[in-house]
This record gives sequence, C-alpha cells and structure tokens, in this order.
Amino acid sequence: MLPVRNFYTFALHHLSIIAMKRFTLFVFCFFSIITLKGQDERLAAIADSLHNTFISIDTHNDTSLEINYPDRPFSTFKGQVSFPLMKAGRLDVAFFAAFIEQGPCTDEGHQKAFEDADFQLKGLKTYLDKHANEAELAYTPEDMRRIKPTGRSTMVLAIENGYCIGTDLKNLFYFANMGVQMITLCHNKNNEICDSSRDTVRHGGLSPFGREVVKEMNRLGMMIDVSHTSKATTLQVAELSTHPIMASHSGMYAIKDNVRNISDEEIMAIAAKGGVIQVAIGAFFLSNRPSEEVTVKDLVDHIDHVVNLVGVEYVGIGSDFDGGGGVTDCNTMGEMKRITIELLRRGYTADQIAMIWGGNAMRMMEQVQRRDDRLAAIADSLHNTFISIDTHNDASLRINFPNRSASPTATPRPRQVSFPLMKEGRLDVAFFAAYITQGPRTEEGHQSAFENVDFQINGLKGYVKENADEAELAYTPDDMRRIKPTGRSTMVLAIENGYCIGNDLEKLKHFSDLGVQMMTICHNGNNDICDSYRDTVQYNGLSPFGREVVKEMNRLGMMIDVSHASKATTLEVAALSKYPIMASHSGVYSLFNSLRNVSDEEIVAIAAKGGLIQVGIGGFFLSDLPRAEVTVKHIVDHIDYVVGLVGIEHVGIGSDFDGGGGVTDCSSMGEMKNITIELLRRGYTHDQIAMIWGGNVMRMMERVQKR
Repeated sequence: MLPVRNFYTFALHHLSIIAMKRFTLFVFCFFSIITLKGQDERLAAIADSLHNTFISIDTHNDTSLEINYPDRPFSTFKGQVSFPLMKAGRLDVAFFAAFIEQGPCTDEGHQKAFEDADFQLKGLKTYLDKHANEAELAYTPEDMRRIKPTGRSTMVLAIENGYCIGTDLKNLFYFANMGVQMITLCHNKNNEICDSSRDTVRHGGLSPFGREVVKEMNRLGMMIDVSHTSKATTLQVAELSTHPIMASHSGMYAIKDNVRNISDEEIMAIAAKGGVIQVAIGAFFLSNRPSEEVTVKDLVDHIDHVVNLVGVEYVGIGSDFDGGGGVTDCNTMGEMKRITIELLRRGYTADQIAMIWGGNAMRMMEQVQRRDDRLAAIADSLHNTFISIDTHNDASLRINFPNRSASPTATPRPRQVSFPLMKEGRLDVAFFAAYITQGPRTEEGHQSAFENVDFQINGLKGYVKENADEAELAYTPDDMRRIKPTGRSTMVLAIENGYCIGNDLEKLKHFSDLGVQMMTICHNGNNDICDSYRDTVQYNGLSPFGREVVKEMNRLGMMIDVSHASKATTLEVAALSKYPIMASHSGVYSLFNSLRNVSDEEIVAIAAKGGLIQVGIGGFFLSDLPRAEVTVKHIVDHIDYVVGLVGIEHVGIGSDFDGGGGVTDCSSMGEMKNITIELLRRGYTHDQIAMIWGGNVMRMMERVQKR
C-alpha cells in the first residue's frame, strides 16, 4: 500500500496529465475551428473574385408561376428567385421557364396550354419591363456577355412541357419568335411528343410528331431539354438531333435511383452529342437522406460523377428553384455562391468552375443557335405569316422589249426579277413599273410616251396571263391577302415618270382604268407636272397642272410616288395631297448625300401625311463605298434611320431591281430574305418586320383607295 502522501502525489500527477491532454485537445479544436473558419473565408473571397471573371447560369427555375399567378396556392415553396437574390448569390443568368401543367391531349387541352404558355411568357416580359433597371432579356450568349458589365441580371425565356405546342409545329415557331430559347419536351406525363420518365410507355420514346419537333427545334435553333423524359426518349433525341441537347435540371441515377434522374447511358449519349447535364439543387434529385441533411456537398457529388464519367465540359447547374429545388445550405439564389466554394474546396480550377457555371451552357447554346442558320430559319417561317412587298422594279422593260439593249457592246446583266426569284426570296408582292424615259415635252413626245406606257401595261397584263400558274394581278390589299395562300406571286401595276400623261388628265384616268395603282410623278428631268431633283428649277415644285394631277390621283385612289422629285416638289405634294404619299425607292440623304435621296425634312413631311419612305436596294442610294462593299447592312442602316426619325410605321422596301438596284448580298429578288435576317439580327420584332415588309404599304394603299 502506498503512503497517503505518495498517493496524493500520484493522483495529482495523473490528474495533471489528463488536464494537459484535455487542454491540448481544446487548443487543437479551437485553432482547427479558427483555421477552418479562415479557410472558408478565404474560399469565399476567392469565389467572389472568380464570379467577376465568368458568366454564371442557372438553366431552370419555375418562378413564372408566382409572377403570373400571384394569388394561386402552390405545392412547392416559393420566394427562392428574384433579381436581388441573383445578385446576392453572384448568379448572372437565369432561365425562367413557363411551366405548363399537363392536361388532356385533346384540341381543347392543347389550346388551353398554348394560351397559358403565351400568357406566362408575355407576363415574364412585362415583369422584366417593370424591372428594366435590374435585369434584361437575353436571346444569345452574346447578349449575356453584353449585359454582365452593366451590373444587371439576365433572364432567358424557356418552356417546361412541350404539351403546349399540341400537334402543331406552327406553335413551336410562335414561341421561338417570342424569344423562347429552350423547351422541356414533356413533364411528368406523356404528351403528343414523347414519353415521360414518370408515366407508362405510350410511344416507346419519341412519337412520329415528336421526331418532327426535334427536327424543327434544330432548324429554329432552340435548345432541346430532356429533363423529365423517359430513358428511351432521351436516347432517341440524342441520336436524332443534329445539335447538342440538355438535361436542364436533373440528378444522376447512379447516385440516387430516382426515375426522374438520368442514367450513365443517357449521360454518355448527351455528352457524345456535345450536350450538357445541368445538376439540380434539391434533395429529391440528390440523396436518399432526409432533406434537412442534404447539402451543397451532395450537389457537387453529382457534378463529380458527370466529370469523372464524361468530362468537365458536359456539366452545369439548373436549380429548379421555386419548383421544388433547394438544399439546406443553398435554399435560394442568394446562396448559390456556396456551390463555387465547394468546387474550390474539391480542387476544381478557375477554368473548370467557369465551364461548370456557364461556359458549357453558352458553348452549347452557340452551337444550337449557329446564329445565321437560326435567323434564316426564323426568317423563313416569319415570311409565312405576313405579306412582303417590294414597291419598285423596272422589269417591264425586259418583259416588253426583250431584245432591247442599252448598248450593242454592253454585257447583259443577270436578271434580278422573276416569279421564281420572288418565291426563292420569299417576296409575295412586287410593283412592276412601266418605265418611260424622258423625251421632248411636245404633243408628239407626250403621245409617244403615252403609247409606250400603254403598250408596257398591257404587256405586263399579258405576261401575268401567260404565267397564270405562277402569278396573279392585284388591285387592292384584299387581293394580296387572297392570293398569298394560293402560293402564287402577286404583281401590282405602276408607272415610273408622269411624263407619259403629258398635260392631259384623261390619260391619267386611262391608266387608272387599266389598273395602275401608283405613278412616280417624274424621273430625271422636269416634266409638265413638277421639277425633278436632277434638273434646274422650273416651277419650284409642282406646276399648276401638277397640282391638278395630285388632286386627280387623290380622286382616282392612285398612290403618288415622289421618288425622283425635287425637295420642293416633295414638300408641296405632301402639303397638298389629302392622302398619304410615298417615295417608292429612295435612300436617306443624312446617311448618303446623294441628291436622289430624301432629306430629313422630306421624311418628316411624308410621315406627317401618313406616307412611306421605301428604302432602295442599291449602292447609289445607300453608301459612297465601292459597290462591291455595299451590303444588306447598309439597307437596314437606312431603315433604322427612318424608324429613329419618324417611327416604324413609315418605312419599307423598294428594290429598284432591273433598274440599277442590288447590293452584294441582295443582288436579286432571290436574296431578299437576307433583309429579314438582318432585321432580326438587329432586334426587330415579328410585328415590326411585318410592318416594314408590307403592312405599312397595305395600310397606305387602303387609305388612298378609300377615296
């Protein structure tokens, strides 16, 4: 037995050892916490800096429902998405999906779904207009890059559930034209497009109509989303699509065996097509553990799986916020930076994180859009929905005098006008002008000109009869509307140079009775009506007879064309005429100071009368550059100018083909669709393009004819 003194010494010794160990453990834990906290702060700072260097994208949320139906009760938590939350979480771009609940696959059900999608998309645009200081709509990755430096958030439009297009591909185009960039083919039930992952087998994947949807989305440059589709559907879409496809908000089946998640086979098929798997933020997708235990770490586990299976180029993030998304430490957009911190913690590089956060989605979007192809497809579809009109060509000379040449040694120019070329360029209506060169202002000269024009007008009528299977003559906008669905081209009769009526109003009535709808009151020399821009001042505008011509053309319901007229003439006609007037083929003097072009004062006067400036297609109207360097962009520059000065309601297109018109990339009627593509590229809407191409002319023509 130890002495008592020794026992106490022994006990104190061991107690001191235990205390020291506990103290050491406390110090270790304390400094570990301090170190970890310091590391987290360091990673947070790095993440914050990184987000300045790339564009971050979330490819799916369901906030559209809350925005558009604020009083409706919802089964999922809302309030996870807003522009302020995007800024707090360092998220630059969010795809806002118009969610369409599945209903019966009937005409009534499809129509209701179409109207719902239309309502939601318009509502999203209205919402954006109300928050224009906070956010902007993007249609392309280029838009996203432009918007980020402004500090505003970016919205991209999408649709969740192709049920809303029913069985009509025109609906697909309608949504593409609204600016929708992606459609999820189905939701939790089968539709007319494909089988869903959560329904019984109906089509065995894609339906025959679904195959057409895939092809049309490829053509339109819309991203195909296979979240919610069955495995068979996903694999068939990946095989059929000519462009990359996406799973915009999904998890990995290999980690959580939920039928809503995608298998390794699907991941590899999507990656092989160049597509992207966007990992969703939600316990439902990520783990079998209780939802309160699921964190960002589980999300990045799914990212890791895709990276290890197919590579970092094929993965991204699609939250599903306001639609069931969210985990404990990332429950709103305001916490999304935590994903970046976890990626850094696992050793992902700055370049890899940039790819995951947005680079992959943007690369795919650019591949799908292939901008020019997409715009060409949209332009092609747009032309089905409106009437396009060219208000001036000089093909009458070739038609009526096929053997005439400007010079015996002149090289024949390629023909710029024909009915087949009209169809190729998607041009519906063309004004064919009987052109008469200026001659002596005598009774003989006037009579010769009258007979020449009479011959040409009757020749044009005969030409249409000879080609009745290709074209028809129109006298009114109603005729144009009636003819378009037949697939035939439309000719409207016109005259270039009022010299042919001499000083006799009866001759004007004669041409009106023949069906002539418009007359250019002069050409490059003065006549008995008015001063030309290319001649010396004789009347300082209209002659007394010219004033009577204006009144008579008003009475007869003929459109007055002031192309070639002097500035004084144009202003006087605008003041005198009771109806709108037109410059059928001219340029803007402020952009190119050719005397042939119309000044701002003339543009304003024509617009004030309700008339039109029809921009000519030709270097001599558009630019002082060498002819080979003048392009469609210059045409649209002139259109832009008129729109900016007087509005979209007062501009259109008048080619002057077969009379000197043509630019490098629009050298005949067969290339006129290129103008539509450039208008789309500059952001003109469907309705605006329809007005430019023909709506404005038809409106003016109807006003003039209501005499």
